[in-house]
Amino acid sequence: MANEDIIIYLDAMQNSVSMIRGDGSDKRTLFSTGCMCPDGIVLDLSKYKESKDPKDIIVWWGNMGCMKPCPGSGDGGDWHEADGFLSRGMLFGGDTTVERVEVKPPRHLVQGTAEYQASANLALITTVKQLDITLNGNCIFFCDREGHGVKKYNVMTKELVMLLSSDSLAPFQCGIPGRAGASSEELSCEEECRFCVGIALDEGHNCIFFTLKGPPKGGKGRILTLPYCFKCRNLPSTTAAKTSAAEGVVDPETVVSLIDNQPEPVDLLLDAQQGYLYWTDRGDDKAGGNSLNRCSVSYNRRTGQPQLGGKELLLGGFNEPIGLAWAGSLEGRIPLPPGSKETLRDSMYVSDKDHLWRCNLKNGERVSILDCGPESRPTGLAVLRLI
Repeated sequence: MANEDIIIYLDAMQNSVSMIRGDGSDKRTLFSTGCMCPDGIVLDLSKYKESKDPKDIIVWWGNMGCMKPCPGSGDGGDWHEADGFLSRGMLFGGDTTVERVEVKPPRHLVQGTAEYQASANLALITTVKQLDITLNGNCIFFCDREGHGVKKYNVMTKELVMLLSSDSLAPFQCGIPGRAGASSEELSCEEECRFCVGIALDEGHNCIFFTLKGPPKGGKGRILTLPYCFKCRNLPSTTAAKTSAAEGVVDPETVVSLIDNQPEPVDLLLDAQQGYLYWTDRGDDKAGGNSLNRCSVSYNRRTGQPQLGGKELLLGGFNEPIGLAWAGSLEGRIPLPPGSKETLRDSMYVSDKDHLWRCNLKNGERVSILDCGPESRPTGLAVLRLI
């Protein structure tokens, strides 16, 4: 039932972390500190899985930083200042538990079997977008939009690693799917075609999905995948991971574009149990944007590389949607109330400029559980059910 779902959501204009139930009741602010245009959010449920005590749930969120007005840009702002950061707090502990997370540059990087030297001029964090977290809670992965990268934060060492710079990928090639390193024609919006936004981890298949959204309403968005071995920090072997403090980065030649020419794909949600990849798209309505979409996911038997089936446009008519989340992501992660499993996927929650929506994917109906005024902008979402 909808009232079982607790939606934790960020508000980029109110600079807050709040909660509301799936039926629109019990709305309240959880944190009003540690937020500066927050966008991506994840829950660390690793301790709660064992203790079943809600006090052990940690919420992580990313902050884009301070927007500089720029009327000519897509959202009216410039986000190139490197002032983004990560925050965390105990979900029901209030503002006193919130901390701005310390990040350090990596000490030792490896690509394949060779030493790798990152550019000394790169900022650790510029503009944090969607986050995801490993099952054990030890690593936070996120996309850095203006930072042009897929990044990893190691909770134990506090090291912030640029796993992949989108600057290392060749420009977008209209209409030609395949390897992301292929050559291409010149593009008018080259930088925006390198804006990393959405991310989803697939620990079971050692890969990461991410989006390059492209220019606003530009029809040049992509969903890509990169290989990443989670158990050994992407190092050549588990032995190397045990005997070294190094972090493995991703060879850009191994990155594959799964679907191209999308209106403007934003956040991702992987349902590994059911074999679907969902995403929001804030692009042009006429091109299939302002929508919630999905593709089936399968894996090449020989290489293990992900493959996407045909795109399904599930719901349209949103106003620049961003976040998406549902209780289905809890399956296998935490103990659930008796009989709860059958209803985990009843409702998908989607945020856009005007509303927080509860969507029924079976009949295509949606209901607003939160109407947003001009001073509110919900962004990232997470869903929780408690025993």
